[in-house]
Amino acid sequence: MSYHLYHTPAFVLGSAPRGEGSKLVSLFTRELGFLTAIAQSAREERSKLRYGLQDFSYSDITLVRGKEFWRLTRAECVENVFEELQGSKEAVRMLGRIFSLLRRLLAGEERNEPLFVAVLEGVQFIKSDYSPFVKGSGESASRGILNPTDFVQERSDWLQNRSALDLSWPPVHQNEPPPFKKEEQIAGVEIVLVLRILYFLGYLAPRNEFDPFLSHANLWDESVISKALLFRTLAVSEINNSLKESQL
Repeated sequence: MSYHLYHTPAFVLGSAPRGEGSKLVSLFTRELGFLTAIAQSAREERSKLRYGLQDFSYSDITLVRGKEFWRLTRAECVENVFEELQGSKEAVRMLGRIFSLLRRLLAGEERNEPLFVAVLEGVQFIKSDYSPFVKGSGESASRGILNPTDFVQERSDWLQNRSALDLSWPPVHQNEPPPFKKEEQIAGVEIVLVLRILYFLGYLAPRNEFDPFLSHANLWDESVISKALLFRTLAVSEINNSLKESQL
């Protein structure tokens, strides 16, 4: 009996042990949307799937459809985002919140390529030299290197304790001109990415104030972040209202 193979890039949003050596993996894929798949024996040292299915990896995967769950037959890591951001604790924590939000909001196997591209471009910007996050500065060594189990716990806490998005940085007046401080720019990155996620999932209605960073959802630069910060109070209010109304 032959099975149809599905090939797609995917973000590994999280995973949980299953049985003695397998794992249940939450995936946000470009071609199939959000799904949960079984990775047989993926926790064993000899497994070829192991490195491509680490939490917060971006991987090329192959799946077959099973009766209850999808089944992973191949996973090749393109990049381990968690490891690449180890030099910036702020970036790691923010990405944890973003991936938790995706797990919370994504529903079922429904392709959403604009959302996938927006998340991918956002991750690439966070990793780039143009982002406000400090990378490779020894910050991890001075504060203690995060490991994946710490990261999973942090995401869990965020879901349990934050009923609304908390971006409680010092307030910014809408007439305040850039440049903004580094901590404000970091908040701006999260605002833009969360707005785009909610927009592409249909939880956020278009507004003229948000048009500069929603109409060109793949654009990332300092001007986009600065424009978002000018409307920070409105943006955070709209985000919190959208999350509340989603009832998820």
